[in-house]
Amino acid sequence: MSNPPIPADAPFDQPSADIVLRSADHVDFRAHRVILAQASPFFADMFSLPQTSPPDASALPVVDMSEDSKTLRRLLLLCYPVDKQELDSVADIAPVLAAARKFDMEWPIRLLARDLDASLSRSPLHAWACACRSGLEDVARRAAEEIKRRVSSKAAETEDPDPDSCIALLPTLRAALEEEGLTDVLQGVSGGAYFRLREYVREASPLFSIGPGSISAVADEPPPERIRPGFLPPYPPPDATILCSDGVLVEAHEVIIALRLPGISIATPGQGTYTLDAPSTALVDILTLCYRGKSNAPAHGTDIDGLACVLAVCEKSPMDAQMFNAPRKLWDKCVQTDPFRAYLAAAKRGLGEEDVRVAARKTLAITLLGLYTEQLEDAEAMVYERLLKYHHDASIAVVGVLAQEGDNWSHKLLGRFRIHDNFPETALPMTPARLIKDATRKLSVGRYAPASSLEVMGIGVSTPIEAALQEWRSSCPSETPKKYSNMIRDVLWDMDSTLRRGIRGVLDVARLALQT
Repeated sequence: MSNPPIPADAPFDQPSADIVLRSADHVDFRAHRVILAQASPFFADMFSLPQTSPPDASALPVVDMSEDSKTLRRLLLLCYPVDKQELDSVADIAPVLAAARKFDMEWPIRLLARDLDASLSRSPLHAWACACRSGLEDVARRAAEEIKRRVSSKAAETEDPDPDSCIALLPTLRAALEEEGLTDVLQGVSGGAYFRLREYVREASPLFSIGPGSISAVADEPPPERIRPGFLPPYPPPDATILCSDGVLVEAHEVIIALRLPGISIATPGQGTYTLDAPSTALVDILTLCYRGKSNAPAHGTDIDGLACVLAVCEKSPMDAQMFNAPRKLWDKCVQTDPFRAYLAAAKRGLGEEDVRVAARKTLAITLLGLYTEQLEDAEAMVYERLLKYHHDASIAVVGVLAQEGDNWSHKLLGRFRIHDNFPETALPMTPARLIKDATRKLSVGRYAPASSLEVMGIGVSTPIEAALQEWRSSCPSETPKKYSNMIRDVLWDMDSTLRRGIRGVLDVARLALQT
């Protein structure tokens, strides 16, 4: 038996009240409809509908709220002509702002936005995240400016100026996020907003914006209300409809649903109406498998998110193995050709951990720095951050392999030379070590992908050999024995083999740290 509700303190205990708002923790706030209706179109619409009378004629109608008493009290104080409670921390502002947005309260939102703006100097990262979740563009932009200023100042204390100094700000940004609590900050923020913050901090973008700008200006056409797929036979006519997650009704046959999709939910028993937690585009592909045994998906194979949704539905609903193999094979191909989007789609649609991990592993061959896809707008920032962290950890592992070989270069070459002659160490060509050092620096800041080939990083065996021999010829007498040139080649070939084995080894053991 639940505990009886507790009356709220003044001013929400007045006998003139005509409505009770009951918080999630069972505190009753006696309120006035006229004030709530003026403050919130949501309440105005609700009160305009016919109201059911409470069992006790003397009792006030009760509206159960999902907000706790602390949040609800702070929100109501903003609506009433009384002294307002000062909110100076993002932790206090955020839940009240979320509730004000939920109930479309324009004036409280404006007041809370002002409070949030005032909190920037105390916690810019949390203020930025709260502004992003609330759609407060101006506050989010000013918070991003403060974040960039602090990150730049912090990096200047520890980093030496170099050509990639702006990119080098990103590890400092991550450190700041980790100090504040990655999950706490990024919870509810889109991957697109987080991408734009990173781009702004590293000065790849002149301004920060919550949304994608011109991309969002292109409005998608609303889906049709009802679809009869073209592959359905003309006779017998469809006798069932499937309501999809995008509100579209797709026509089909009861017998096909019973045989091929026995796990589908029945919305209206006996009336042939079913429900499926998938968009209509994905359902059409599923029905193609059911009716034809193959999918039309290759014709629009770039819809990786739709394909991931098909797989998720197929895994939940019992299907013939032959039908399931068709989208699975196409998915495997998409992972190879576009692993970044495949990773985001797999995480969004709740595919198995192994699907997410395999896609993430394939992304190691591509550079994430500055890489954008519209799917980031629907992805969670933490999903994107986990992939960034995975790349960071893999890059650090590869940097270790490169650094070790770069340090060993001169020792290996000198050891080979000393076998034959007492050759001075000062005459050794150092170009290969410098090339490795440059590749290491670029890899550490994300200019190279962790699984980039040695050729892409400019240290494939032919490049160091040519550079070392050129340096050797320019610094040594013309009568220098040819055997030394051959020794340089031998050492560099050995180094190339060691690098490739070492990089394969560290990447094979790299794993994406998934969080639930």
